[in-house]
Amino acid sequence: FMPGSEEELNRWTSSLGLFLRNVPQTKMAIALVSGILSPKYINHPSTVFRKRRVDKQRLSEFFQIMDQLMDPGKLMFSPNLSFAPTLTLDELGGGRDINKITKKIIEKAQEQFVLHCENLLTA
Repeated sequence: FMPGSEEELNRWTSSLGLFLRNVPQTKMAIALVSGILSPKYINHPSTVFRKRRVDKQRLSEFFQIMDQLMDPGKLMFSPNLSFAPTLTLDELGGGRDINKITKKIIEKAQEQFVLHCENLLTA
């Protein structure tokens, strides 16, 4: 119910590449989660006043958490979590260019996004 979720991966910062470049022995795992934010809150009228998607999402999360605190058990979710295989700097092509490293990480995350969505449809 959140169109454009996959495009948000392109907003990941180059700090991911920086971490891998500076600590090359690091193993990174991409994890994706879905099914935790109710459409009721993401489409709440108050979110209209927020221009950026991330701000709308934060406000929606706030409303949902407040509602869950006020009425525990009212909202029951079954989150979906998926993990991609771990990645190392070498598996991402090595190198020192943090932008290229980050681009590869984003490509792997987009691949995982497709798998995550396919698993939801077949579950």
